[in-house]
Amino acid sequence: MIALKFLGRHWGKIILLLLAFYIFGPIDEIEESLGLTSSRMAMTLKWARLAPFPKDIKDYTIRRSQGIFHLSYTGSFSAQPEIINDWLKQSPGVREGLAEPGTNTTYDLQTLFEGLQGEIVVSPDHTHVSFSVGKYMDSKPRPHRIAPSTNSH
Repeated sequence: MIALKFLGRHWGKIILLLLAFYIFGPIDEIEESLGLTSSRMAMTLKWARLAPFPKDIKDYTIRRSQGIFHLSYTGSFSAQPEIINDWLKQSPGVREGLAEPGTNTTYDLQTLFEGLQGEIVVSPDHTHVSFSVGKYMDSKPRPHRIAPSTNSH
Protein backbone atom coordinates (compact mmCIF):
# COMPACT_ATOMS: atom_id res chain seq x y z
CA MET A 1 0.00 0.00 0.00
CA ILE A 2 2.80 2.40 0.89
CA ALA A 3 4.59 1.52 -2.35
CA LEU A 4 1.48 2.34 -4.39
CA LYS A 5 1.13 5.71 -2.67
CA PHE A 6 4.79 6.44 -3.36
CA LEU A 7 4.44 5.45 -7.03
CA GLY A 8 1.24 7.49 -7.35
CA ARG A 9 2.90 10.57 -5.92
CA HIS A 10 6.22 10.31 -7.78
CA TRP A 11 5.40 8.53 -11.05
CA GLY A 12 6.52 11.48 -13.19
CA LYS A 13 9.90 11.68 -11.47
CA ILE A 14 10.37 7.92 -11.79
CA ILE A 15 9.63 7.99 -15.53
CA LEU A 16 11.98 10.95 -16.00
CA LEU A 17 14.72 9.17 -14.06
CA LEU A 18 14.27 5.98 -16.11
CA LEU A 19 14.34 7.98 -19.34
CA ALA A 20 17.52 9.79 -18.28
CA PHE A 21 19.13 6.48 -17.32
CA TYR A 22 18.16 4.99 -20.68
CA ILE A 23 19.55 7.95 -22.64
CA PHE A 24 22.69 8.63 -20.59
CA GLY A 25 23.16 5.38 -18.69
CA PRO A 26 25.24 2.32 -19.49
CA ILE A 27 22.68 0.73 -21.84
CA ASP A 28 25.40 -1.07 -23.83
CA GLU A 29 26.69 -2.79 -20.69
CA ILE A 30 23.16 -3.84 -19.72
CA GLU A 31 22.45 -5.27 -23.18
CA GLU A 32 25.77 -7.15 -23.27
CA SER A 33 25.29 -8.57 -19.77
CA LEU A 34 21.93 -9.97 -20.93
CA GLY A 35 23.58 -11.63 -23.94
CA LEU A 36 22.11 -9.13 -26.40
CA THR A 37 23.99 -7.35 -29.17
CA SER A 38 24.66 -3.78 -28.08
CA SER A 39 25.01 -0.84 -30.46
CA ARG A 40 28.78 -0.79 -30.03
CA MET A 41 28.98 -4.54 -30.76
CA ALA A 42 26.83 -4.05 -33.87
CA MET A 43 28.98 -1.15 -35.13
CA THR A 44 32.20 -3.09 -34.54
CA LEU A 45 30.88 -6.11 -36.44
CA LYS A 46 29.55 -3.95 -39.28
CA TRP A 47 32.54 -1.62 -39.68
CA ALA A 48 35.14 -4.40 -39.41
CA ARG A 49 33.08 -6.90 -41.44
CA LEU A 50 33.33 -9.51 -38.70
CA ALA A 51 31.24 -12.60 -38.03
CA PRO A 52 29.08 -12.42 -34.88
CA PHE A 53 31.09 -12.88 -31.71
CA PRO A 54 31.14 -16.55 -30.64
CA LYS A 55 28.91 -17.61 -27.75
CA ASP A 56 31.66 -19.51 -25.89
CA ILE A 57 33.95 -16.58 -25.07
CA LYS A 58 35.32 -15.34 -21.74
CA ASP A 59 36.60 -12.00 -20.46
CA TYR A 60 34.74 -10.09 -23.16
CA THR A 61 35.24 -6.31 -23.22
CA ILE A 62 34.38 -3.64 -25.75
CA ARG A 63 34.78 0.11 -25.53
CA ARG A 64 33.73 3.06 -27.63
CA SER A 65 36.07 6.01 -27.76
CA GLN A 66 35.19 9.31 -29.38
CA GLY A 67 37.05 12.56 -29.75
CA ILE A 68 37.25 15.45 -32.15
CA PHE A 69 39.43 13.50 -34.57
CA HIS A 70 38.46 9.89 -33.98
CA LEU A 71 35.69 7.41 -33.30
CA SER A 72 36.79 3.89 -32.49
CA TYR A 73 35.69 0.61 -31.00
CA THR A 74 38.22 -1.60 -29.23
CA GLY A 75 37.82 -4.80 -27.32
CA SER A 76 39.05 -8.26 -26.52
CA PHE A 77 37.98 -11.74 -25.53
CA SER A 78 39.38 -15.17 -24.73
CA ALA A 79 38.27 -18.54 -26.06
CA GLN A 80 39.51 -21.96 -27.12
CA PRO A 81 41.87 -21.79 -30.14
CA GLU A 82 39.43 -23.65 -32.42
CA ILE A 83 36.65 -21.16 -31.58
CA ILE A 84 38.90 -18.21 -32.42
CA ASN A 85 40.14 -19.84 -35.65
CA ASP A 86 36.56 -20.58 -36.77
CA TRP A 87 35.52 -16.99 -35.98
CA LEU A 88 38.42 -15.59 -38.00
CA LYS A 89 37.55 -17.85 -40.97
CA GLN A 90 33.89 -16.77 -40.87
CA SER A 91 34.76 -13.03 -40.77
CA PRO A 92 34.83 -11.58 -44.30
CA GLY A 93 36.89 -8.54 -43.26
CA VAL A 94 39.87 -10.55 -42.00
CA ARG A 95 42.87 -10.52 -44.30
CA GLU A 96 45.84 -12.83 -44.16
CA GLY A 97 47.58 -12.66 -40.78
CA LEU A 98 51.16 -11.58 -40.31
CA ALA A 99 53.22 -13.29 -37.63
CA GLU A 100 56.64 -14.55 -36.75
CA PRO A 101 56.99 -17.76 -34.72
CA GLY A 102 56.20 -17.19 -31.04
CA THR A 103 54.65 -13.74 -31.53
CA ASN A 104 51.16 -12.29 -31.84
CA THR A 105 49.43 -12.64 -35.20
CA THR A 106 48.10 -9.36 -36.55
CA TYR A 107 45.28 -9.28 -39.10
CA ASP A 108 44.52 -6.07 -40.98
CA LEU A 109 40.83 -5.70 -41.65
CA GLN A 110 39.14 -4.89 -44.94
CA THR A 111 36.68 -2.44 -43.42
CA LEU A 112 33.19 -1.53 -44.59
CA PHE A 113 34.21 1.72 -46.28
CA GLU A 114 37.27 3.82 -46.97
CA GLY A 115 38.45 5.94 -44.07
CA LEU A 116 38.12 3.14 -41.53
CA GLN A 117 41.09 1.27 -40.14
CA GLY A 118 40.95 -1.98 -38.27
CA GLU A 119 43.02 -4.82 -36.95
CA ILE A 120 42.78 -8.00 -34.93
CA VAL A 121 45.65 -9.25 -32.80
CA VAL A 122 45.69 -12.91 -31.75
CA SER A 123 47.98 -14.23 -29.02
CA PRO A 124 50.66 -16.81 -29.92
CA ASP A 125 48.64 -19.63 -28.32
CA HIS A 126 45.44 -18.49 -30.13
CA THR A 127 43.45 -18.14 -26.89
CA HIS A 128 43.09 -14.33 -26.73
CA VAL A 129 41.91 -11.78 -29.30
CA SER A 130 42.12 -8.00 -29.26
CA PHE A 131 40.45 -5.92 -31.95
CA SER A 132 40.08 -2.29 -32.96
CA VAL A 133 38.27 -0.49 -35.74
CA GLY A 134 37.72 3.19 -36.19
CA LYS A 135 37.92 6.46 -38.05
CA TYR A 136 41.13 8.31 -37.30
CA MET A 137 41.17 11.76 -38.89
CA ASP A 138 44.28 13.08 -37.19
CA SER A 139 47.90 12.30 -38.00
CA LYS A 140 48.46 10.05 -35.00
CA PRO A 141 48.84 6.35 -35.72
CA ARG A 142 45.95 4.15 -34.65
CA PRO A 143 46.25 2.37 -31.33
CA HIS A 144 47.99 -1.00 -31.38
CA ARG A 145 46.48 -3.56 -29.07
CA ILE A 146 48.50 -6.37 -27.54
CA ALA A 147 46.92 -9.78 -27.15
CA PRO A 148 48.66 -11.40 -24.20
CA SER A 149 48.74 -15.13 -23.86
CA THR A 150 46.27 -16.55 -21.38
CA ASN A 151 48.30 -19.73 -21.15
CA SER A 152 49.78 -20.00 -17.64
CA HIS A 153 52.86 -22.02 -18.71
